[in-house]
Amino acid sequence: RAPLPMASPDDHDSFRAVTKRRLLVDMMGKVNASGGGEWKVLIVDTVTTPVLSACCGMSDLTNEGVSLVESLGKGREPQVHLDAVYFISPSLASLLALCADWSSGDIAKRLYRRAHVFFSSPIPKDNLQTLKKCKGLVASLATLVELNLEYQTKDTNTFTTGQAGALSLFFGDNKPDRAFTDAAETSAKRLATVLSSLGEFPSIRYGDKGIDDKAGTSPAAAVAHRLHRTMLGLTTNANAAAGQSYAGGSSQLSTCDVLILDRSFDPIAPVAREWTYEALLFDLLPIHHTSGLYTYEITTGTGVQKKQTVIGEHDSLFKELRHEHVAFALNALAEKAKTFGELNGRLHPKRGHDGTTGSLKRAVESLPRFMEAQAKLSIHTSIAASINKNLTDFGLSEVGRLEERVIFGEATSKEIIGLFNDAQASGDKLRPCDKLRLVLLYAASHPEKFDDTERQRWARATGLTQGDLAVVMALEKLGVKVRKPKTSLSTSAAAGVGFKTTKSKRPVVHERKSGWDLNRFLPKVNHLGLAMDGGSLSLSEYPELGGDGGQPGNGPTAQPHGSPVRSNGPGPGTAGGAPKTPGKSARTARPNAGTTWASKNRKPTHSMGSSSLGSDAEFGGSNGGGGSIGNLTGLDEQTAMTHTAKKAQRQHHNKRSGSVIPSRRLIIFVVGGVTRGETREAFVLSEQLGREVLIGGTELFTPETFMAELARLGGGFSGALAKNDDEVDLDDIVIE
Repeated sequence: RAPLPMASPDDHDSFRAVTKRRLLVDMMGKVNASGGGEWKVLIVDTVTTPVLSACCGMSDLTNEGVSLVESLGKGREPQVHLDAVYFISPSLASLLALCADWSSGDIAKRLYRRAHVFFSSPIPKDNLQTLKKCKGLVASLATLVELNLEYQTKDTNTFTTGQAGALSLFFGDNKPDRAFTDAAETSAKRLATVLSSLGEFPSIRYGDKGIDDKAGTSPAAAVAHRLHRTMLGLTTNANAAAGQSYAGGSSQLSTCDVLILDRSFDPIAPVAREWTYEALLFDLLPIHHTSGLYTYEITTGTGVQKKQTVIGEHDSLFKELRHEHVAFALNALAEKAKTFGELNGRLHPKRGHDGTTGSLKRAVESLPRFMEAQAKLSIHTSIAASINKNLTDFGLSEVGRLEERVIFGEATSKEIIGLFNDAQASGDKLRPCDKLRLVLLYAASHPEKFDDTERQRWARATGLTQGDLAVVMALEKLGVKVRKPKTSLSTSAAAGVGFKTTKSKRPVVHERKSGWDLNRFLPKVNHLGLAMDGGSLSLSEYPELGGDGGQPGNGPTAQPHGSPVRSNGPGPGTAGGAPKTPGKSARTARPNAGTTWASKNRKPTHSMGSSSLGSDAEFGGSNGGGGSIGNLTGLDEQTAMTHTAKKAQRQHHNKRSGSVIPSRRLIIFVVGGVTRGETREAFVLSEQLGREVLIGGTELFTPETFMAELARLGGGFSGALAKNDDEVDLDDIVIE
């Protein structure tokens, strides 16, 4: 078996482009070079199907000579005149299915002419022996390569390891057990294939303490240590295959920085409502949370028609608006619709219009581009109208304001119950999932507020079931202190503390500086990314693996690397958005529902009209008709200037070639799952720091899928939550 050499570290194309090239050039190019024939059959299994569909369309594969894509686990028609390209995981189940294709001693009865086998990760020795025993396969084997590509790209800065349900495996009651160990091994193995594809060897920092506050017990630590061992093994194999000597150990020079966290580091972010266009699209509309397939209806002259489209980065309009505040996005779409209406009038002049031949020719030439752009705009105006309708119908503007105040400790439980009562009295449709979300945010930001009596009170006030409230109690599995501490006279006296108890502090919440309403909450990953970049991340809380004497963040205050594992260091870093530890709740009346999205003194940076797509005046009001999100990171001026200077320093020019030499990548990985709000921060940090920042997780959450996983973690069932999307199948491959 030949391990494929790792990609060049100097290749800094976009993350998704690198991944695509691994499949089309490193895999299919190798098959074509070995005489694989004009047409081939590509066979994938359940692990590699989403890997392939995430970055390649059918047209890409057809250009490389793939005539058919089939599933290894399903029955297939013989194609004895074609070579078969197997892109599969090295699991025992996949190996047995592979051998079954070549088990016949009669060559005429085999399915394909020759086999080109590419494993998505290193094959275990025992499984390799199974492969060798299949004489029919060995005789027909043209290629056997460990491609090391077992992650799913979500966009140019985001990936997952495709481990749906990993939250329960990492934070369940029985950890660490065999399921925990296997999940950690899978995460490390697949994260190693990310680094291998990028040609990187990491300097690793990781959250060390588990929810028991003991060092080395966190899921992040389990993955980090396994990742370090895996990378040493991969590099040793790659160097051996290239005929290079390698001593191993900590002397391997690192080329990038990796920060491994687990979901307990910020339990608020998965539930907090993000108000960007992309976040609300996946939060409110019936869109497949993994494939991005969106089904919608349009009304035509023949009636209502159902349409389907895939939302992703191939859509330039989505790419333009995805991270913008929803108020700006809706206004921008309204303005674009108005512009297209005017352009349509010029392209289709009224009868009797005296147009010149040249103007008619230009109109005809521009018509296809116009029609394509109009079709995309039609999709997004439909999405915008649906988002606006949901926000209006379910009163989410007022709910969102209360959610934000709850997060920052500025609202009480009485205000939450008051909102529920007001909604019931006025007949508003407050959804059960929004009620559960508010209670979750309250529990996550206000520790030690629940006991059996309180649960009964919340059940009566909200109409939520005990199964729903069990989801709230499951936050304790992520380290949140939900329950009130049990105290008694005897235990207090025995402890010598009288009746006093130490109350848990509220979590530190970082605040974004923004002129938009409902845009204050800043995920903690932004703060940690900035601290990692600036070298102020605490080595006691985030130890280091694989240091080499360089500066991890290329910053003037970065901690020097040293021994393979370093755990002593300064206190927590202070870089990032303005931290705010919620104080006593402000017992004030809820703000007026008529508050505008943008502050009155905000100076918009985009010049857009004030037309609106919906009836809610908050979307597209006269004083909020424009502007980008503004300062997304919440840095003060001095910190922003520091990072701007670093950005200029890092992207220095090569004196000989004049090309820009990119700085070290920063890769953040969240064990247990990452949120769309956190993926947005990767784009923000990349722009601000002048270095490519990638973020990944075991899966990509929407608030509802996270709450469903939390219900599963707590061993209960929540009727307030909708059914999850089905798993990705071969049919979900996007045909472009």
